[in-house]
Amino acid sequence: MTKEQALLRLQEIDLALIQRKQAVDELPDAQRVRELRAQKKKLQSQLKVVVGRRKDIQMDLDDVAKRLERAKAAEDDAKVQAAEGTIDHRQIKNFETHLSDLAKRVEKCEFEQANLQAEYDKLAQAEKNADALAAKLDAGEKEALEACQGELRRIREEVNELNREREAVAAVLGEDLLATYQKAFTRFKGLAVEQLRGNYPTVCRVKLQPAAYHQLVRSSTIAECPYCHRILILSEEADEQ
Repeated sequence: MTKEQALLRLQEIDLALIQRKQAVDELPDAQRVRELRAQKKKLQSQLKVVVGRRKDIQMDLDDVAKRLERAKAAEDDAKVQAAEGTIDHRQIKNFETHLSDLAKRVEKCEFEQANLQAEYDKLAQAEKNADALAAKLDAGEKEALEACQGELRRIREEVNELNREREAVAAVLGEDLLATYQKAFTRFKGLAVEQLRGNYPTVCRVKLQPAAYHQLVRSSTIAECPYCHRILILSEEADEQ
């Protein structure tokens, strides 16, 4: 295989590899897998927020439970003192105020606890629903993957075969010419190599002027198109593969 033939074949292989990648991307089941994974990622982000908030609420609930316990204990002690009659009549007014304050503390703690518990229950339910949805998305992803495995396997085998051939063809070019090709392939999005047909390059189709034509054909069989700057194959013998 000549270098001219290798350049043309390498371009064919690379274009074929691009086509295989596009074929995978366009598989309906593969698209479904990507959609499901995007939904799972979004769900995980939302779930992280819910779980964090639920844990914060749990800490608040623990704190208010302790405060409520202390307030009730103080209230019970005060009631015991009142029942035992150990309070001087001169202290009754202050005691009643103290008992009223304790009752308000208990009521406030219970109100706060009820609100926190309601929010906690809501978050716990949201977490449960998210877990159920995540399981459903996992099942859908598994089903979609199984549905496209056969086609993916066929495409993967073709890609492996193309890559093996690509390695052998690239070795014909040498490092410098291969680097030039790869740079052009990236720049021109796949159409890096063209051939001269008469006075016309096969890709850009801009007619070479006689002076430019004769200068190119005298220099080498591999050149750069003076118009589009792709790699230009001057020898028609490159078609004989």
